Amino acid sequence: MLFRSISTTDTGKYWFSFVSLFPPTYNNTANGNRKDVMQLLADMNPHFLRFPGGNYLEDIRIVAAGKRNLVTVIVDSDSYLNLDQVAAVSREISETMENLRAMGDKPFTLEVTSPGIDRPLTLPRHWKKNSGKLVKIVKLDGSTLEGRIIDSNESLAKLDSGEINFSEIKKATIQIEIGRAHV
Repeated sequence: MLFRSISTTDTGKYWFSFVSLFPPTYNNTANGNRKDVMQLLADMNPHFLRFPGGNYLEDIRIVAAGKRNLVTVIVDSDSYLNLDQVAAVSREISETMENLRAMGDKPFTLEVTSPGIDRPLTLPRHWKKNSGKLVKIVKLDGSTLEGRIIDSNESLAKLDSGEINFSEIKKATIQIEIGRAHV
């Protein structure tokens, strides 16, 4: 069934029990989500998509690996995920995928993980979560800035070395610090 529109006058949470994967995909992402469904979701201007248990879907990758598909799901939360939380999300996703007709009869290997330290900070919540951490920023003009994240909001980050608007940032990554006590 192709959706022509999703509309509502109410704000709140909307639950979708099935999103299928078919080419052409949304934004031509390899092995991405259906173009029609994702465009309707994008047109609703959601701030994020969120999994049960307060976890965020960061990325999904499906790669053919011989006779199997390797499905990698990257989830995050506002706090740091522990192994028990990742295992719980993994069980939920696995149960759902076992019942998806869109996956066909091809077996799959499911890998659920959290983002690595090398993940760029691309959303305001990434900055909030990493408050107190050292960040290296490459600005749109090519110059760099380094500082410790003091605070952030929806449009800018306050560092111990000054403030920067997110609109000025090309890339921002957390710097690994050896021997520093966790803040």
